[in-house]
Amino acid sequence: MPSTYTKSLEILNAELFKSSVGGTSEPYIYFTFGKVGPWTDEQNPPTPTSNVTQQIEVWKNIIGAKQIQGNDVSLCVPRINWTSGNVYSQYDDQRNTTDYGNTASPFYVLTTDYNVYKCLSNNNGEPSTVKPASTITNSAVEGADKYVWKYLYTLTDDEKLKFLTTNYMPVKKITEDNGSLQWSVQQNAIEGAIEAIKIEDGGSGYSSVSPPTLVISGDGIDATAVATVNATTTAINSISIQQKGSGYTNATISVISSEGSGANLRPIISPPGNPSGGHGSSPVEELGASNAIINLRLNGTESGVFDIQNNFRQIALIKNPRLTSSLAYATGIVYSQLTTLFLDTTGSSDFSLDEIAFQGATLETATFKGTVVSWNSNNGELKLNDVTGNPKSEIITGSSSRTVRAVVGVDNSSKLQRYSGSILYIDNSVSIQRSAEQTEEFKIILSF
Repeated sequence: MPSTYTKSLEILNAELFKSSVGGTSEPYIYFTFGKVGPWTDEQNPPTPTSNVTQQIEVWKNIIGAKQIQGNDVSLCVPRINWTSGNVYSQYDDQRNTTDYGNTASPFYVLTTDYNVYKCLSNNNGEPSTVKPASTITNSAVEGADKYVWKYLYTLTDDEKLKFLTTNYMPVKKITEDNGSLQWSVQQNAIEGAIEAIKIEDGGSGYSSVSPPTLVISGDGIDATAVATVNATTTAINSISIQQKGSGYTNATISVISSEGSGANLRPIISPPGNPSGGHGSSPVEELGASNAIINLRLNGTESGVFDIQNNFRQIALIKNPRLTSSLAYATGIVYSQLTTLFLDTTGSSDFSLDEIAFQGATLETATFKGTVVSWNSNNGELKLNDVTGNPKSEIITGSSSRTVRAVVGVDNSSKLQRYSGSILYIDNSVSIQRSAEQTEEFKIILSF
């Protein structure tokens, strides 16, 4: 039996993800970073997979984790910059909604003023040469290039900083009056309005002096339009909407003239919505916002929780990891995943970053081992990840440095239970070096 899904299903998944993040109940989503050891080719990290082996490796690599908060996530759509000379598609009620993210035929733009516009008419497929600039909230505006643009919203400074990228731009629907122009656009939107008429065929033989009369019929009211005829081709070449009307779910146009024939005009009806529709009523649905963008920042040591001595090469998103101490869901903001050993400070040699430190007669027969993430000879702190076994109060040896020091204490603070939760996302990158004064910003796009 034939079936299909609409863009709204993809949007729903993106909205559900966004609304679930940063609340007071599960799911709790954590951003993790790790992997101190080099890739085989440092400039070309391997493409991660979603198999079990890869997921196990992610857990072994983790240095630290930070919970994603609600204000770290926004819905987004592909970024389409308005550029003079480009031909933009126009909104069409017969366009497949799953095609809304197709950047090859964009019907919306972002201008250098950070305004977002929806194209309602593209002058019969001609290039756009006049940048849309109007922020009128109750109607679309026709430019000198005959393009008709509907202003939707303007990006805020915070949205530009956190969620605007080279390839994506944020989008939202406002649910209460915040005094913005977007709220006014949403309130002024008219469901079932006819704000554009597509000329499927301009016909011929019509008079430019006495152009044909257009009669719009359908289940709505009050829509009217006027045709213009090209004096040379005698075809209808443009249509001006006089009144956009309202309430239409279907409409046709009769071309009434004692001269000419063959014109085929199709009214384009504004989108429905919840609780009401119309152009600008819901940018999320109208632009097809089926992507979520996460903006996560690591701020230095995060008040001493994260170690910054080593670099990292891998990030991941994990849903509902649990705590080693209680197996309850982790709900804190930041966690270190490193095992910290306190060593005798009287030695003279030092551990090397990324080497294996072990306890036992040999590395092969070690009772405990881990990868050195950091070493502080002043206070004797040795921090390890990818640990195996339980450390004891005995000597520990560096596999390559051959440093030997005695373990005098272990930090047993709560960490994330290894392999708990679900890994949602993995990204391998080139080496990233951290410092106490540095903030790393990560923007992750999830497409649904």
